[in-house]
Amino acid sequence: MIKLLIFLLLTLSIHICNADSNHSTQSLDRQKLRDFLTQYNFRPLRTEPFEVTKKYILGQALFFDPILSTNNDTSCATCHLVDYGTSDGINKSIGTGGKGIGATRTEGNIEKRHARNSLALWNRDNQTASSMFWDGRLEVLDPKKHIYRSPFDEYLPKSIENLLAAQALVPLVSKGEMFASNCVPNTPCFEPITPEERYKVLESILNKLIGDPNSPTKNLTQISYRKLFQKAYPQIELSKLDVGHIGNAIAHFEEIAFATRDAAWDQYIRGEEESLTDQQVEGALLFFGKAGCSICHNGPVFSDYAYHSLGINSFKENTEPDYGRFEVTKSETDKFSFRTPSLRNTTLTSPYFHDGSSASLMDSIERHYKYSVSKRYNASQFINEKMPDKKEINSIITFLEALEDTIESYIPFITPKSVPSGLAFDEEINK
Repeated sequence: MIKLLIFLLLTLSIHICNADSNHSTQSLDRQKLRDFLTQYNFRPLRTEPFEVTKKYILGQALFFDPILSTNNDTSCATCHLVDYGTSDGINKSIGTGGKGIGATRTEGNIEKRHARNSLALWNRDNQTASSMFWDGRLEVLDPKKHIYRSPFDEYLPKSIENLLAAQALVPLVSKGEMFASNCVPNTPCFEPITPEERYKVLESILNKLIGDPNSPTKNLTQISYRKLFQKAYPQIELSKLDVGHIGNAIAHFEEIAFATRDAAWDQYIRGEEESLTDQQVEGALLFFGKAGCSICHNGPVFSDYAYHSLGINSFKENTEPDYGRFEVTKSETDKFSFRTPSLRNTTLTSPYFHDGSSASLMDSIERHYKYSVSKRYNASQFINEKMPDKKEINSIITFLEALEDTIESYIPFITPKSVPSGLAFDEEINK
């Protein structure tokens, strides 16, 4: 009996010592992270307040209405679904001609599957966002003068307010997204190759929305859109509207609807110590330290907006390699390089990489290290430690969960009950 009592006391003593040691380590980790945040002057993410304005309502209608596509069957929301973290849940997006919605969407008989994974829309209005799309074919050259590199060149409307507004126009003229190059009644019957051709497609879309602004119309869709445009832009006559106002309205909607405003990480930066768990603190220290994640995933949205090759090569239509950034710059050093994606809400947006080839964050993180011997991506240049083990990777993933803000409270104000065209855009679309 005495021996048993001594054993129990020793066991309890060891447990208390271990608990004290764990508590001491956790406290030290929290202090390390707090010191790191202070040293580098971390600030919570800047976002606009949620406000449903007349411009928001126009942008919402345009974002969800399939009428903007050549075949009236695909909207912006088709590839950017709230239920899939503003992505679509499939490895490579399926635009016009597809059937169904989300992870069950399949190819139709009009266009083939898009070449790349659908990027999420979170915080795209952030000032650090200097480029759009995986290859950066749209980017800011001079933010003060509103000069952009874009597929429209000099035909990009002067009315465009920002990079996000310019981005909203590109899918409308992109084959495999919202533009179909086959002949469809009352639509262009060609693939827009030149900037001027792309602009003409945009003009045809504006005409489809409001008709001839100098003439009365009996078209109910055009009557609805005329009212929405006039409410959103009361100082602009219908005849003075251009396609830039389409992009501006969509961008305004995205800026308000898809902002992460209160992630646990932002709470922690504001000084709310208990908003992060001990494992998330451990994951943060790995993310900013040993694992080297923050070399590329940095700034308020966790992206350097630069281009890197991870040695992950994919193909377009099974034969043509996807050269990524090279297709924009034609520089050999840019081959197979793709833009660093933001990690805000990344836990909601699987699959991962430009080709959607990783179904999980665990696989995605592991592949960063497996391909570190790639000619174009040598992680050993900045990662001096061995590859994190699965326990450490799990801690990093737990930290990434602290970047999540599901905007659940705003959802009733994001998805409309119907769109002016009367076309289907929800889960019943094209079934």
